[in-house]
Amino acid sequence: MHYATTLIAEISRQYDIRLQTLDKKHQENPSDYRTLAEYCAVLAAYLQKNLVTKRMEEVLWKDYSHLLEKKLQQKEQLSDYVKLIENELLLKRYESVEKYLNTISQKWPQQEEIYMLYLRYYFETRQGERLEELVEAIKNGSIYISKANRERLAFWQS
Repeated sequence: MHYATTLIAEISRQYDIRLQTLDKKHQENPSDYRTLAEYCAVLAAYLQKNLVTKRMEEVLWKDYSHLLEKKLQQKEQLSDYVKLIENELLLKRYESVEKYLNTISQKWPQQEEIYMLYLRYYFETRQGERLEELVEAIKNGSIYISKANRERLAFWQS
């Protein structure tokens, strides 16, 4: 048990050092896209390891959203919008989720990932009628989704 605790503490310490270094580099040159992208990736990996307290975790998830927003200001990519929306859903910041969903559905209207995010958003915000309408549109074929996502869709139908 002692070895595991020591190992976890060491992993956490290494992430802390890396994040501090990246934060400093980002502060020195906020327009450096590579540093910002690395900062986002390291912070996301750190948060996924569940090494911090709940209070600190919430602060860091908010920081992660802020960094993703900065990254998107420099270069818009669907994958970063998806990460941001998923993070905002986690934080239950539904107004920004809706704003970003509207943005990406206009920029990339044929991307099935967007519709899967809409399903989750409607479910979490208890918009049953909108959820049913979207499920029906997908079932009727007016919105194409892959076989894997059709299987996920079965969850929303139950």
